[in-house]
Amino acid sequence: MKFLYQYSASDSFLHRLDPRSKLIFILCYLIVALIWPGYQLMIFTTLFAIFLLWFVAGISPKEYWQFLAYLAPIMIALILVQSLAGGPPYIEIPLGPFVISISEPGFFLGLGIGLRLATMGIAFMIFAMTTDPFDISLALHKTGVSFKISFLIGFMLRFLPLIQEELFTIADASKARAYKAMDSKNPVSILRAIIAAMPPLAAGALRRSQNIALAMELRGFSFPSEFGIKRTFLKEIQMRRADYLTIAASLSYAIFGLTLFFTTQQFDVMGYTTGLTVFLVFPAFALTILYVLYKKAAKREEQEKKKQLNAQTQEKN
Repeated sequence: MKFLYQYSASDSFLHRLDPRSKLIFILCYLIVALIWPGYQLMIFTTLFAIFLLWFVAGISPKEYWQFLAYLAPIMIALILVQSLAGGPPYIEIPLGPFVISISEPGFFLGLGIGLRLATMGIAFMIFAMTTDPFDISLALHKTGVSFKISFLIGFMLRFLPLIQEELFTIADASKARAYKAMDSKNPVSILRAIIAAMPPLAAGALRRSQNIALAMELRGFSFPSEFGIKRTFLKEIQMRRADYLTIAASLSYAIFGLTLFFTTQQFDVMGYTTGLTVFLVFPAFALTILYVLYKKAAKREEQEKKKQLNAQTQEKN
């Protein structure tokens, strides 16, 4: 069973990228998505993030449908609150003897806020589900962060699925004792069940962390830092051509989007709509260029491997 924000191993383009280039891409993506007003761009960014996870990373929505299911009630609540509390113009909806006045600007404002939350969650899910936590620690250490701090960040991402697994174990144990409050449709009953599960969940998390800390000390985790020995790693990561292309495309996207945002604020609605249309086309164009360059680089690497393999076979003969 897949848990939220759990690494999903694969050999896709996003999985092969360096964690540093992926982090720069996500930050540039979110900066533009959060600063741009309106809901039109939010719809595009949300669908584009799902497209990256599904078609580029090869991760089906079946693996993160729980996140979307948790997010749907929050989005609906935001839309309802903003629709009822917003200003004119209003849309009147007759419901029998009553008439409900819904604010049109408030509705679209709530929709934009909800889609911003979805974009943020799916964007960080792209990073977490396509990046091994050990690679995150190694990338942070290579950028100059202390190994203990970088390891702590990677361990935190690895520990989240363990906490979810512990929570599901507690829920299964409760069901075996005929306590099915977590399966209830009543939100109050679900909240009570979650509060009741907090003490055993905290105890289980502490027990797991103590066991992991003891295992790390038995394997000499702090030995290199205490005795001044250079730490070695089983796996090494390095920036490749695809990583530099991703960073260049991400920074270009952010600069282009921010420049377009500040310039279109001085135009009328037609100018804003035209600028937004151009801005929506730009990431698709940049992604196409990046994909073509990546395919050429992959083809070149494959040809070099074939040449090396042929040279080795000739030497053996």
